[in-house]
Amino acid sequence: MMLINLTSIEMRNELKLSFVVLIIKFVVLTLIFTGIIYTATMFIGDNLLKKRATDLELTIKKETLISGQQGQTTISEKTKQFNSQVLAIQKVQDRYISWTPIINSFSNLTPPQIILNSIALDQKTSKITFSGIAETREAYINYEKILQKSDLLADVIFPLQTKKENISFSIIAGLKNIPKP
Repeated sequence: MMLINLTSIEMRNELKLSFVVLIIKFVVLTLIFTGIIYTATMFIGDNLLKKRATDLELTIKKETLISGQQGQTTISEKTKQFNSQVLAIQKVQDRYISWTPIINSFSNLTPPQIILNSIALDQKTSKITFSGIAETREAYINYEKILQKSDLLADVIFPLQTKKENISFSIIAGLKNIPKP
């Protein structure tokens, strides 16, 4: 069997092009149709959810009104609730410590020959940890005496130093009159 193609090359190319255009049209129309269905579904779903939310809000309001009428709280009960909230706030305020005056007092105890690198305050243990460098051994010893006499610190223990200049130190001391949390 022999197959004879009587169409010209231009006609074949035009038919191929028509077929490609037809496929593209089909794909585009399918996408548009799918988009329309998706949009309609989302619109309907959104409206149904809004209606359901509104119904639930109304139900909750009805239940609140019914239970409010049955179990009305008296003024004395509301006063007790308010007082308990005030007590809770007072407890939080009692545990609050203004660290600024403590740090200021501590820095006033520090002479110019002492350079502090870090200060850490711990309310739970009522401890202060600080480290720094003393220019001379005399400055280090004087700083120890100043801190031992201060009304701010307790149990100050300075480690022994054998260096004569640029003495690095790290000290932990107790803080006086600090409320624990």
